[in-house]
Amino acid sequence: MTGPDADLATRTARTARSNALSILVIAGLATLWSAFQGDLPFVGFGAALCVAAAAELAGSKRLVADPAGAAPLLIGGELAVLVLIAGYSLWRLVGFDYDAELAALPADARELLVGMAGDEELLRQALTLTNRLVYGCLLLVTLLYQGGMARFYRRRTAALGVA
Repeated sequence: MTGPDADLATRTARTARSNALSILVIAGLATLWSAFQGDLPFVGFGAALCVAAAAELAGSKRLVADPAGAAPLLIGGELAVLVLIAGYSLWRLVGFDYDAELAALPADARELLVGMAGDEELLRQALTLTNRLVYGCLLLVTLLYQGGMARFYRRRTAALGVA
């Protein structure tokens, strides 16, 4: 590939590489931390994110030489990240258990939170609202960012002649 197509492919590959590496670093560290904590469901989730990011990284390396072969890796990897994070966010939104979350805290932290709130029912409402805000925002940002990246890769690979 030469000329403007090569430049477009190179720029797109650079974007894909930095995006994939950022996901790999964050998901990899979170996976290691979860393994250290013994949180096996999150280890599986983090490992799946790493696999999706690795697919995107492989697509970035392949893009200049073989745009048709790279497109499914780039788009599929990004959509896999979207589905995984959206699924995790929905799981945390639907499955929020105030009592379990509070019980997971050390006793002194629990007492401090209840003392700061002044009332356990107020603390329950605040933590429930916080959970909804955090995972609702994560869901929205994921839909916008990962969805936007998948669309970006689709448009860029289409410009390179991939159907």
